[in-house]
Amino acid sequence: MKIEFEAMIDFVIKHFPNGFRSGKNLDKTTSRVKFESLSVGIALALREKNNLQYQGNDLLNTKEFKEYAKRYASSSKVKVARRIEYARDRLLGK
Repeated sequence: MKIEFEAMIDFVIKHFPNGFRSGKNLDKTTSRVKFESLSVGIALALREKNNLQYQGNDLLNTKEFKEYAKRYASSSKVKVARRIEYARDRLLGK
């Protein structure tokens, strides 16, 4: 798990200049929902394709991701899975 976590962090450092932050106010903290969606989605994408390269599809700023990862998004099992799978699939180009 440590290796997967470090690979995910390395991927974020390499491909997301603002880390887990997006939008106009970059000095705000990242919500748990956004961190969860991205970190787990990236880790799952890296499991499928360990040499994954970010295609610049602006994942953090898509309308769908913003909706899925709102600060107070639902923690229902279905919605958690949906936002994680969305992040994973966008990174894999699906």
